[in-house]
Amino acid sequence: MQNPLANFSTLNMLAYALARATGNAFWQRASYVAMWGAASAFYAAGILFPDSYAQQRRKLGMSVNTFRVANVVYHIAPIYLCRVPPVPYANAAGVCWHVGWGVAVSRGTLDLSSVYVPLPARQYRILWVFAVAAMALA
Repeated sequence: MQNPLANFSTLNMLAYALARATGNAFWQRASYVAMWGAASAFYAAGILFPDSYAQQRRKLGMSVNTFRVANVVYHIAPIYLCRVPPVPYANAAGVCWHVGWGVAVSRGTLDLSSVYVPLPARQYRILWVFAVAAMALA
């Protein structure tokens, strides 16, 4: 079984919960911004590379409906339930947090084939553009 902390959304939700429990508005906002990045990359993958959803669903052993519910739980609900007002420099920290995680788990390549599903490195770079753009606008 894959380490659940390798999944950014899981790790980010834990970071958000810790920041909320400790009253740290800066890291709540940074995690919230990163939620936008993860969600936008996930949706961009489904639109640009439709086979990626089927691959991920099979990898996780989920039915189509379970995959849809998991998507709402991991990507949609957190954005609406964890809304955090802007905090100076927290958006930049959210971008650094998300991209830093990507650099760490991919050993510098930002190719997340070993974490999610195998895609050409170029396709992962396209998804990172969507993620960073969404975080910049969050």
